[in-house]
Amino acid sequence: MEKIMSFIGRLIDKDKVKELTDKYKLIRPGFDDNHSLDSHMVAMAYSKEDDAICVSVQSQQGVSLNGQLPAGGIPRINVLIWKGFNIRIDLYESFMGLNVEEFNNGHGQIEKFMLIAKRIIAPIELKSEKEKIAQLAEEGSLALHQVTLLPRDSQKKSIFKGIDITFMNKDEIWKY
Repeated sequence: MEKIMSFIGRLIDKDKVKELTDKYKLIRPGFDDNHSLDSHMVAMAYSKEDDAICVSVQSQQGVSLNGQLPAGGIPRINVLIWKGFNIRIDLYESFMGLNVEEFNNGHGQIEKFMLIAKRIIAPIELKSEKEKIAQLAEEGSLALHQVTLLPRDSQKKSIFKGIDITFMNKDEIWKY
């Protein structure tokens, strides 16, 4: 288990995935059901202090180096569950300190990881909580990321680059 601020991250099994999926009605964007969530949701981060959970419902596809987003890449999508609402966090994990040649040849060392938020979408009901949502999105995403790192990378620094939060009707958040 890894603790980031108030969040503690841990790996989870398929039973826990089903429990979380059923309880919080988690889905992957673009799918009508919980299509293959167990292959994307392998860990969770929980803050007892804030009564918040962060999980990933879609894995990133494509490699990001030094903050450059992959052409045609698909972002990781995390869900921050807080105050009875599901908040969407679309982000990319970027390997910092490697160039393309080093990456392609399997040489070089990752200096640190950067999680780059592309979108954070929250229900309009939480508009007055903008700063707290930003804090929880960062802490939850970092704790979730940290617990899934390989042992050789677990001591490397991870940082979160946020973005302004968009607020919309809760039924619209997961449609695209």
